[in-house]
Amino acid sequence: GLAAAEELRRLNFTGEITMLGGEKDAPYDRPACSKALLNGHARPQDVKLPIPPGLGLNWKLGRRAIDLDPVARRVWADSGETFDYDGLIVATGGRAVLPKGFPENVPGLYPLYTVDHAWAVRHELRNAERVAIVGGGLTGCEVACTVTQLAREAVIIDSKNHVMDRAVGQTAGELIRDDHLHHGIEMKL
Repeated sequence: GLAAAEELRRLNFTGEITMLGGEKDAPYDRPACSKALLNGHARPQDVKLPIPPGLGLNWKLGRRAIDLDPVARRVWADSGETFDYDGLIVATGGRAVLPKGFPENVPGLYPLYTVDHAWAVRHELRNAERVAIVGGGLTGCEVACTVTQLAREAVIIDSKNHVMDRAVGQTAGELIRDDHLHHGIEMKL
């Protein structure tokens, strides 16, 4: 979203730009959640993205878009607010989703998507000896590597027989799986 706003301004768009975001924090380096925040090389304030001066953005943080009417050109937020638009960029990214039936808000069980999630996991890693990571995608593999670099045991659990299927496909995913196994990351695939 921030990159799109920067590009609009670079192209001399002078109209109003409203940035609607479900998280309370301004944009940050999301990959840091599975690396630098977990291993202690960064703190939450260190991963905030620099916002160039003069963009003139109307920030509406802590508001998640829940509905859209493309004919009326209107977006509804979970706060009850509505936002009219002339042009719309949907830059939602993804979000952490717990597997069906997993309990929520249980000590020791964390999704990993936001800075707050990463910071909570970082604190739990201080006393952890063995960490189970559900999901063998890019984030899961990064977390497993970070955990083993912190001298903890890591086990990746995934329904596929290899890792990072969506990111790199089966052939490369099998090579990455073998490399992880070689470096002591346990796999339950």
